[in-house]
Amino acid sequence: MRIVVVGAGGLGSYVGALLARADHQVTLVARGEHLAAIRRSGLHVHTVAGDFDVHPECAASALELPGADLTFVTVKAFSLDDVADQVAHLARAGSIVVPLLNGVTAGERLVERGVASDRLVEGIAYMTAFVTEPGRVERRAEHHRLVVGSSTGSDPAGLAFDALQRARAEAIDLLFIDTAGRLHNRGDLMAELQKIIRVLRKIDPAAPHSCLLVLDATVGQNAHSQVETFVEMAEITGLVVTKLDGSARGGVLVALAERFALPVHAVGVGEGAEDLRAFEADVFARNLMGVDEG
Repeated sequence: MRIVVVGAGGLGSYVGALLARADHQVTLVARGEHLAAIRRSGLHVHTVAGDFDVHPECAASALELPGADLTFVTVKAFSLDDVADQVAHLARAGSIVVPLLNGVTAGERLVERGVASDRLVEGIAYMTAFVTEPGRVERRAEHHRLVVGSSTGSDPAGLAFDALQRARAEAIDLLFIDTAGRLHNRGDLMAELQKIIRVLRKIDPAAPHSCLLVLDATVGQNAHSQVETFVEMAEITGLVVTKLDGSARGGVLVALAERFALPVHAVGVGEGAEDLRAFEADVFARNLMGVDEG
């Protein structure tokens, strides 16, 4: 089978490597030094079960490719628009498209950018992997699961309902529901979020037990209107703030904490999983004021 992976970062490279090892004809659409390294020496994968090497085809853009039988889209939600034209090109050439890492609205967004709905099959990846250096990917957990099959345009509330039912049936302790792509000034998306909460409460009146809002530290004072809307419509219980590694130091958190009395659970200082850290007020205060520890 001819398979293209659009967005061959950590997860995409790992998925592509597994498929290549299973003797599928795989092309990874990657960029930068990672692309150059794979072209030069292949892709090395390190896992707890052992290491292996594959030598897939590579491309800087899917627009260079004549087509494929199957296309996995593994870019993050905020990058989906950047590759939508490439995905649409492959779909027009006959490929089935499976978005894996792009939020529950990925299918709708791709249809808006020209991908025919009958070429889309939704999926989700229960796994993580990281590019540790160009041409090398690390998978740290032992188990992984790839689920493909929910139809494009599936109601997000229905998906959340099914997920909670399944979690309870399988005695799973923790269920994360990622509602990426919610804009506080989009009434339709916020109404959809409220519907998710109502549907979950049909199973468990106390659900969701925690509701976290992830804030971009670079938005500054616009964060006030975001938090106000989400508190009102989704009963937010805490905050996570990202992009504190840039020029923004997240000083707006002081005003938010005073106004809304919400705890800050974690801060992001990079793009890797290890860069999401527990919030420590004294460390944050020193960084905000530019004061060294001592």
